Amino acid sequence: MSVATFEGIVEQGLIRVKNGASLPDKIKVYIIVPDLEAAHQTTNREPLPADLEQTDDLKREVVEGQSIAGKVYQHLERRSEKKSQELFVRGRNMRASTIWHDRFISRFSPARIARERDLPLEAVYEALDYCQENWESICREKDLERQRLEEMGFFQKPNFAKQ
Repeated sequence: MSVATFEGIVEQGLIRVKNGASLPDKIKVYIIVPDLEAAHQTTNREPLPADLEQTDDLKREVVEGQSIAGKVYQHLERRSEKKSQELFVRGRNMRASTIWHDRFISRFSPARIARERDLPLEAVYEALDYCQENWESICREKDLERQRLEEMGFFQKPNFAKQ
């Protein structure tokens, strides 16, 4: 699969691609919206849109790697020793959703995540793509884990009262 990035602007509800680039009719595209106001964002549990910062160098060809639901990931892998079904960054004890958290909760740019976590920029974008595609199952798994921890009393405040 080949990936290319383009910058555009929305005018009267239609996206106009800058620099005169044209795309074939009926081609599948993914829309990434930087700096979207909170008032326009949905409140459901979907990932927030990523920004286009430093993505002009992302045109690349994906080669053999981990295939999940028809997608091939070079930098993500299943960890058989983990109970989680979520993918991890290859060679790291780091879930893909950790990258998502850095991007959308901590509001780090993909370049900053790559730099601070010592990861290839492509690994960051792969993790974000994986989370976008599998958000419902990731949330379901995290909800089950939180429920299990609550049942174990993990979130209860300790009682330090003298006996």
